[in-house]
Amino acid sequence: MNAQVIARELWQSWRASLRRPGFVLLTGLALALGVALCAPLLDVFFFITVGPAQLAVPQPSRLAVIGPSTAPGHATSISLEQYEQLRSLPGIASIGVSTFFNQVNVGAGRFPLLVNAQRVDRGYLATLAMPMALGRYFTAAEDAPHGPRAVIISHGFWLQHFGGNQKVIGKDLSINGQAARIVGVLPKSFPRLLYASVPLLLPLRAAPGLTRDDDLTAIARLDAHTSFQQLGAEAALRMRLFFARQGKHHVEKHPFIAEPLLRSMRARIGGNLLALFGLVTTALLLLTGSNVVNLMLLRAQQQRHNLAIRAAMGASAWRLLLTALADGLLIVVIGCTAGLLASDLLLHALAEHVASVGFSGASSIALTGNMIAFAILIALLITSVGAITGARRARALGASVASAQGLHSGQNARASRLSRILVVVQAVLATSLVGISLLLAQAAYQGAHTSTGYDTRHVYSFHVLPPRQIYPDRQSLAMLATQITAALRSIPGAETAAASDLPLHNVTYDYAFKLPDGHDVTVATRAISRDYLQAVRLSLLRGRPFDHADFHDGTAVALVNAAFAKRYLHDAALGQMLGISPKKVSTKFLQIIGVTADAHAPGQAASPAVFVPLPIDPHSALAYSDGLHFLLRMHEGNTPSIASVRAKVQQAAPALAVAKLLPPSAQVPAVSAFLSTTSSIIATAGLLALLLAGMGLYAVMRVSVNARTREFGVRAALGASPRALFALILRAGLRPLAIGLVIGSVIAVLLGMTAHSFLLGLSGLNPAALLLTWLVLIATGFLATLGPALRAARTPPTVSLNESAR
Repeated sequence: MNAQVIARELWQSWRASLRRPGFVLLTGLALALGVALCAPLLDVFFFITVGPAQLAVPQPSRLAVIGPSTAPGHATSISLEQYEQLRSLPGIASIGVSTFFNQVNVGAGRFPLLVNAQRVDRGYLATLAMPMALGRYFTAAEDAPHGPRAVIISHGFWLQHFGGNQKVIGKDLSINGQAARIVGVLPKSFPRLLYASVPLLLPLRAAPGLTRDDDLTAIARLDAHTSFQQLGAEAALRMRLFFARQGKHHVEKHPFIAEPLLRSMRARIGGNLLALFGLVTTALLLLTGSNVVNLMLLRAQQQRHNLAIRAAMGASAWRLLLTALADGLLIVVIGCTAGLLASDLLLHALAEHVASVGFSGASSIALTGNMIAFAILIALLITSVGAITGARRARALGASVASAQGLHSGQNARASRLSRILVVVQAVLATSLVGISLLLAQAAYQGAHTSTGYDTRHVYSFHVLPPRQIYPDRQSLAMLATQITAALRSIPGAETAAASDLPLHNVTYDYAFKLPDGHDVTVATRAISRDYLQAVRLSLLRGRPFDHADFHDGTAVALVNAAFAKRYLHDAALGQMLGISPKKVSTKFLQIIGVTADAHAPGQAASPAVFVPLPIDPHSALAYSDGLHFLLRMHEGNTPSIASVRAKVQQAAPALAVAKLLPPSAQVPAVSAFLSTTSSIIATAGLLALLLAGMGLYAVMRVSVNARTREFGVRAALGASPRALFALILRAGLRPLAIGLVIGSVIAVLLGMTAHSFLLGLSGLNPAALLLTWLVLIATGFLATLGPALRAARTPPTVSLNESAR
C-alpha cells in the first residue's frame, strides 16, 4: 500500500468514527481514566526505584558518594575525622561534604521564618562545579571554625525575599538571631540532592556537635582515569588502615565504597509500600489494557458484516487491519490528551499525599517528557493489540457470515468467549484493588477512632527551634518554655498550653535508666512542661504531677506510666529511684512522684515510658535540632489564628519563628496518616477499576444482546416471559463477574497478609471487608447488565420473523 491509500483509509475511518463517535469516545474515556491514574503512579514508582534521570551539573556520571556500606551498594554518611582521611584519596579531582538539612530562624518580614538550611564545606560546591548566579563559593576563612558568618541563598529565596535584586551580595541576613553576610546566589538549576527544598547553605565551619559517624555526606568528583570500583577500593583500604591504627575492626563489616551519586538519590522506602505501589500500577495497566482491547474486539465483532463485504470485494488483510489501527490511533489521541491533562493535576495532589507519609521527595516529582512518551507508547501498544485481535476476530466472523453460518447462536457464543475472558480479568483486578483498599480503609478508620490514651480534640500544635547560642543551658530552655506557654494562655478562648521536647506522636527518644534492683533498661522518655498532662488529658493514676519547684529548684523527679510501673517495679513505683547518666557523666537519681495512664499507638500495646521536667538534658542536642513542641488546648468553639500564635511567641522570643499551626485533625500518629493516605490512593484506583470493569461488562452484554436478538424473539414466540429473558441475560453477565470475584478475593486476601504490618492488628482475611467488596462488585455488575437485560426482556416475537426475512 502506498501513502495515498493509507491516508485515504485513515481519513475514511476517522470520518466514519466521528460521525458516530460513541465508540471512540467510550474507548477513549477508558484509556484516559487509565492514563490519568497510571501516569502519576508510574512517575512516583520510577522516581522511587530509579531516581532522577539526570542532574543539572557538569558530568553528573563522574560524581560519587563515599562512605561505609551498611546496605548492599549503598554508601552512608561519615564523620569529620573520616572525612580528613578521604580528602587525599588518589583518583578524585575534588571532594566536599554536607550535613543533612535542619531548620533555622531567619529574620525576614514582620515575623521570623523557619527555613531549611544545610551546612557544606568549601569543596562541596566546587565538586558539583555549578556556576553561581551571583557571587561566589565559601572561602577558606568562612569555612574555619570561628570565621566570618556567611550564607549562600537559593535562586527561589533570592526572588521571593529580595525581589531578584542584583545588589543582594554583601547584605546581611539574620539567622538564629545573628547576622550572616550573603556571599552568593545559587543558579536556578541547582540540583536538589535532598528530598526537601533547602533555601540556605551555611559554611560547615567544622560544625560543632558533629561527633557521630552519620553526620556528613561526602561527594567526590572522579578524575578521567578512575572508576567507581577503583575509588571504592582505595577508600576501603585507606579506612581499613585508619581503623587498624585506632584498634577498631568493625570496618570489615561495613567496608567503604564509592556509590554513583545518581543511584544514591533513589528514595529508600519500605519494600512493602514499594511492592504495593508496583502492584497497584500493574493492576491498573492490565485493567486499562484489557478494557480497551475488549471494547475494540466488540467493535470489530459489530462490523463483521462490513468487513466480510470488503473482504469479498478483494480488500487485503492489511487494509482491514488499517481500519482498526485508524480507530486505535484516534483513541490514543483522545485518551492520552485527556488522561495526561488530568494526571498533571492529579500528580500535585498525589505528591502531597505521599509526602504526608514521609516521602518528602514527592514534592519534586513532575510529569516529565519521558513519562508522557511512556504513556503514549503504552497506549499505542494497547490499541495495537486491540486492533490486531479485533481485525482477526472480525475477519473470521465475516467469513462465517459470508458462508451463511453467522446466524447461529453457538457461533455468536464462540465469538464472545474472548470478551468474556477479558471481563473475568477485569473483575479479578477490580476485586483485588477494591478489597485491599477497603481493608486499608478499615485499618485507617480503626487507627483514627481507637483511643490512644490522649485526647487531642481542640488541641493545636506548633514547634520552635531555640538556637544554642541564645538558649545555651537548661535554665534558659525551661524559662523559654514557661514564657511561651504563659503567653499562649492569654489567647482568647485558650484553656491551657504546654510544651515538650518531642511531637505528640510519631517520635520517641529512648533513654537509659538504672532500676532500683541494679538492672539497666532503655525506654521512651519525654520531657514535658507542668501542664502537659492536662493539655493532652492524660490521667494521673497515682501520686502528684510536676509543680513549679520541679522546674526551677533543680529537683530530680520523674513520672512513669502504668506499663513501666507494672513491668519493672511490680506496680510499686511511687518513691522509687531511677538512675540516669546524661552524656556519660556521674549518675544522678530521679525520684518517681507519680504514675500516669498508658498512651500508645493504634494497634499496639502500651510500652513503658518515663516523663521528666523539660528539658531532659541540657547537654543533649535534641531541643536544638528537633525544637520545643507546644500544645494549645482551646475551649470548644474557639480556633486560634496563626497570626495570634506568632504574636504571642514573638512577645516571649522575638528571634523564634513559627512555621505553621497544626489543627486537631493533624494530631494523629504517623501510622494512621500513612494508612489514610495509602487507602485513599488505592481506593481511587479501586473506583477506577470498578468503572472500567462496569464499562467492559456493559459493552460485552450490549453486543451479546444485539447479536442474539433473533434468539430472544424465538424464545418469546415460544412462550418465554420477559422475566425469563431478563434473568437469562443477568445470569450471563454475572457469571464471569462471579468467577472474577472468587479469584480476586483470594488475591486481595494474599495482599492483605503481605501488608499485615500496616493493618493495626487486622487480619488479611477480614470477613467484613470481603463481604463489602462482594456487595460493591455485584452491585456494579448488576447496574452494568441492567440495560442490556431490560432490552432483551422487551424483545417482541415479531423480531424473529424480521430477522428471518433478512
